[in-house]
Order: sequence, then C-alpha cells, then structure tokens
Amino acid sequence: MDLYYLDIGGRGPGLVPRAEALIPVGDRGFLYGDGLFETMLMRGGEIPLLPLHLARMRASARALGIPFDPDRAGQACIDLVSAVRTAEASGGGNTAGAEFVVRLTLSRGPAGKRGYQPPPDPAPTTMVAVAPYQRPTGPLSAITASFRIHENSPLTAHKSLSALEKVLAKSEAAQSGCDEALLLNQAGRIAEGAATNLFIVRQGLWMTPPLTDGCLPGVMRQRILNLTHGLEWKITPADLFRCDGAYLTNAVQGCLPLAALDGRGLPWGSPPPFLHRLWTR
Repeated sequence: MDLYYLDIGGRGPGLVPRAEALIPVGDRGFLYGDGLFETMLMRGGEIPLLPLHLARMRASARALGIPFDPDRAGQACIDLVSAVRTAEASGGGNTAGAEFVVRLTLSRGPAGKRGYQPPPDPAPTTMVAVAPYQRPTGPLSAITASFRIHENSPLTAHKSLSALEKVLAKSEAAQSGCDEALLLNQAGRIAEGAATNLFIVRQGLWMTPPLTDGCLPGVMRQRILNLTHGLEWKITPADLFRCDGAYLTNAVQGCLPLAALDGRGLPWGSPPPFLHRLWTR
C-alpha cells in the first residue's frame, strides 16, 4: 500500500516506496499550487471512471499550458493499482470488495528560476497515490461558507492544486460539526460544495448549478446529468428548502442526500434509482 508512482520531468523513476517518493522543493506545484489533480474511486480492483478523469485533466492541462500525456498517466494509474492488488493478495488481503481512492497529481514541474512566470519549456511532475477508502453511506449535513467565491475566476473550471478556498470552507464545516460547506458566488447563488457538486430534485427533475455560476465541471456531476437527463439551473439557498430532495455528489462518494443546511432540516429525497450505475462504464 505504501507505493507511489512518480515521474519528474519524464525521467521516472516509476513505482517507488513511500520513503523514496520525493518531489523537489522547487517544484511549482509546491511553490505556487501550479498544477491539477484528480481523485478517483477504485473498486473491484479497477478505476471505472478513469477515462473521464483523464479527459478532464487533459482539457485543463491544455487550457493551462501544462504538457500532459493521458495515455502515460492512465497507464501509471493502472500500474499502481495492479501493484496494490498484488501487495494486498500477497499479504492475505483482498481488494475484490474493497474500495480505494486513487489520486493523480500533475504539476508544471521544476520552477527553473523564481517568480510566477512559468518556464517556457515545462517538465511536468506526475504522481499517483492510492489510499484505502470507506465511502459514507448516510445523509450529509452542510453549512454555508462564510465567504463567497468569484464565479468568473479562471480557476473554477479546473481541479487545481490552488485549492485554499476549499480548504478554508472544509475547515469551517468541520468546526461546525458538519460534513460539507456550500459555496455561494458573488450573486448569492450556490456554486458548489467545497468537495462536491450540488443537485436538487423537483417533481422528478434533477437540477444542478450551471458552470457559469462558478462550479467545477465534476465527473460525477456530468454522469448524473446524463443518467437523469437533468439540467443546469441557478439555485439559491432558499431553493433547498422548497425542493423534493438535495444531493451532494463527487466521483469518490457518489451521490448522497443532504439532510441539513446551517442546522435546518431539508426535505428528504428518495434514494436515486441510478445509484448502481454511477461507476459503470
């Protein structure tokens, strides 16, 4: 389990033990949060939504000017998962029914010289890590974050390493004894959760905030839009108290009901009929 895949500037070294998985202190991901990441669910020894995660990272890397080879990164994820399965089996474990989180991290690589200006010829750093995961199954509670995000920020479209706003929001939620924090944009509408996308249901129709309101284009968000023929809709906090059900989604936890916001109970929706299809190819 203490294995990582590490590739610095395209030079390897590949699969390495935790103690040897070292990234230079001059890496721009460490210095400036200059990079991207994906978190994926591994179940049954596979990463069923890997192609969707790679496609999103590829689109974001292209937009940010970071070289990225999705085939190489995908193979790295598969190699590490295979190594984890082998290690578990040799140790008497069984990954068949276990779930893990696989994190793929891409940074622009070594800074070259100091300053925000990216190097003209970046040599990206790629890392893949696997950790055991116990997926929550019950309803969630949330607070409204004390600060608002800017829906026109160029970062909202990307799962960026520059995630300090999300860190602060999650910290506020934890201090309030809640699972998640909902982020409002400058117009006072809900954009997303710190680590989730939001859906509400009205008369069987699934609705989620539009990307223009500042939410991440989540992999599970798009899966649910496709499965439900849902639509994008501008959502305010008040809408959560007059819908038939609210749900928080991401590619690791799936789709879970939101039962309370800021200490007030929310309408409970029935279990979505598509749960068994969330991670199917």
